[in-house]
Amino acid sequence: SIITINMNGLNHVRDLIPSLKKMKYKNFEMIVVDHGSTDGSIEYIKRHHPWVKLLEKKKNLGFAKGNNVGVKATKGEYVLLLNDDTIVHPNLLTELVRELEKEKILGVVQPKIIFADSKKLQSAGTFLTSSGFLYHFGYDKNPRLKKYNKSFEIFSANGSCMLIKREVIDEVGLFDEDFFLYFEETDFCWRVWLAGYTIKYVPTTSILHKGCRTTRKLSTAFINFHSFKNRINAIIKNLGTWELIKMLPIHLLLTQVVMFFFFLRGGV
Repeated sequence: SIITINMNGLNHVRDLIPSLKKMKYKNFEMIVVDHGSTDGSIEYIKRHHPWVKLLEKKKNLGFAKGNNVGVKATKGEYVLLLNDDTIVHPNLLTELVRELEKEKILGVVQPKIIFADSKKLQSAGTFLTSSGFLYHFGYDKNPRLKKYNKSFEIFSANGSCMLIKREVIDEVGLFDEDFFLYFEETDFCWRVWLAGYTIKYVPTTSILHKGCRTTRKLSTAFINFHSFKNRINAIIKNLGTWELIKMLPIHLLLTQVVMFFFFLRGGV
């Protein structure tokens, strides 16, 4: 089951849905959760791709709740969360499903994610640092380099494209809806690890990601509020007492430093 959130993304779904139809793996359903679009994207989907299941909502539910709504409508053994501003490789599901079926404890996989414009790597997986901030491995690097073309365990998959076993969602739930957007996939992956599953980067397939096309319309204050709030919440939720004592003060101090620099620049 493929879930995509759409909010006035006509130009994106025009590219995404045809690329899905070219995939070698044909046994899938697609669910689009629409957040009150007014740009004709709903009409486009209904007219040109009537096989797509469209869940029409009157307002923006946020990335977390929107995906949760989509999951409730799925039937598949695996759930692919996929941004609307992506274009998939024809072997995407073939490779990701094959990898998930290799190991019982493997719960989530992420492909190679490449920026559509620059063709540079956006993500080869994300790792948690001792400061509480994330390290995005391979960001803006050459995706053809050897170190980005081998599979390895990662801390968190990228929310723009991640395939999840149904049993994992049944056990740990999906996204925390209080997060609205930002860091929700990292909080989810953190809980996946705590439940005893693993997460992997799979470089044998890829997607092109246009990147941040929807969030560019949001204010800097809105983005910063949710990203910092959600990061702090995830740290408090998922760390044990001793690790929390070690990490949280450092993270809060660095957060204050970042806030100070925003203040000097006249931003928020």
